[in-house]
Amino acid sequence: MMHKICSLNEKIQDHLLKKKLDLSLSQYMILILLSLEPGQSQESLAARRNSTEASISRTVKILIRKKFITSRFDPQDKRKKELLLSDRGQKLLVRSKNIVSQEFDLFLREIDKDEGERLK
Repeated sequence: MMHKICSLNEKIQDHLLKKKLDLSLSQYMILILLSLEPGQSQESLAARRNSTEASISRTVKILIRKKFITSRFDPQDKRKKELLLSDRGQKLLVRSKNIVSQEFDLFLREIDKDEGERLK
């Protein structure tokens, strides 16, 4: 039951983020990871997301093109690039967190009260 609820919630989040902000759930998750630990590499993000580097690379390219993140060479190792949230990306992350939070609250209200209390 819990797995189904989580899966449904992810689908709802993905739909809302795309509809309201033109942002996929995977793009949103990368923004969150970069906000928690700025300067991560694509390899690090792939490991944290349990995803392929190719998939992360495609998502990162989109986020860079939309100017939500920037990349720079690692000062300690010029072969590596660090990824950082831009000011625009930080603002988008605040908006998207608000949308996801509001929708999750609505989602929980729709679930039986006892079930909702167990999820919190």
